[in-house]
Amino acid sequence: MSRSESPEEKQRRVLEAFRAKVEILERWAAEGVPESSEIPKTHAALRRWGGPDGSLAQWSDPLIDRPNVGKYPDLTERYQEALRNIELRLRKSKRGRLGDLEGELAVLRRENDALRAQNASLIGLLDQRERRIVMLEDLARAHKLPVPPPVTATSPRSPRRAKH
Repeated sequence: MSRSESPEEKQRRVLEAFRAKVEILERWAAEGVPESSEIPKTHAALRRWGGPDGSLAQWSDPLIDRPNVGKYPDLTERYQEALRNIELRLRKSKRGRLGDLEGELAVLRRENDALRAQNASLIGLLDQRERRIVMLEDLARAHKLPVPPPVTATSPRSPRRAKH
């Protein structure tokens, strides 16, 4: 990025690079990966990857390509789908049907791991929010302010959980 590049220009440049990287990977998924080409297999690798010729922009902000909550969830989903299809294509070309099933299993395991991590993160955020609510309710009571009735707890570990 040059010193004179505005935030809007940087955002546009990153979006164009993300879109171009995804389109390259989608093409590789459909037509095959060229010999000795680097495949960015993780989101961090995608951010650092400059494309086949190294000319595409890189970015460091993980929120650009974070699944479900990133700035460009449609491109992130396309990237993940292209990566799955590339992996399946590579395994199929190497070992046939058994390779297909192993490839699908590897992809599903990786997706499962990512979902577990995302779930743990979301549970942590919920617990943190619920602790804040309890603190604010206590503060409101201390100042004799009305406190609305609690909503149903969202987590079994919630401090707002109904006491039996």
